[in-house]
Amino acid sequence: ENVHNFAINILAKGGLLQFFLFIFFYLSLITHWYKNKNNLTLLSFIAFALLCGFFDVAMEGVRFPFIFFGSISYLFYEK
Repeated sequence: ENVHNFAINILAKGGLLQFFLFIFFYLSLITHWYKNKNNLTLLSFIAFALLCGFFDVAMEGVRFPFIFFGSISYLFYEK
């Protein structure tokens, strides 16, 4: 069954190791952003998307990763 919660799906399919790698990935994005830009605006963008993914099937679609990670990469390389 699909519980429509990305965190539970990651735990169920990959276990604790994959879940901690997932958390580490987002924390490293935020720390890299903070070191370069000296603000936490990326945190609000990521927190909103992850909060939406807790209660919706948004992160399960094919289009979501392209839009989400494309937006993050655009924000990183914007001058």
